[in-house]
Amino acid sequence: MKMMILLFAVLAILAAGCPQQGDPRVHTRSGVGSDSVVSNVVTRPIQQALDAVTGRGIVVADVSTSRNESGFLVVQVNGYNQSMDTKRFRYRFEWLDESGNLLETKTSVWLSFSVTGNQPFNIRAIAPRTEAVTFRMDTRKWED
Repeated sequence: MKMMILLFAVLAILAAGCPQQGDPRVHTRSGVGSDSVVSNVVTRPIQQALDAVTGRGIVVADVSTSRNESGFLVVQVNGYNQSMDTKRFRYRFEWLDESGNLLETKTSVWLSFSVTGNQPFNIRAIAPRTEAVTFRMDTRKWED
């Protein structure tokens, strides 16, 4: 019974992760910085298994829009890969006019993207036409 309680305690710590230490503007990759409970070579397979079971992956943290000096809509999507594994996916932007109608453009194509585990990412796009006032970003699983 004590062994089960200890096992659940360790799994809870791994699932919660460890708080990031130091200046968030400075990133030290695995093998450079000190190991934490989550990134330790012994516990890493357990954390990866938990990520697969709990479905941890890409999270979008912030989306901002602006207009550049030429009047084109600029979109910045910032996010984070909560998984320990590299996540590969495809995305596409569709541009909409003020009535919400889809603007036909040659740039609304599926693009490949990957983000390393436990890393932030950003995707930036510029509308191909000045008539675009908003957008939709769609994602799908990367299929080889």
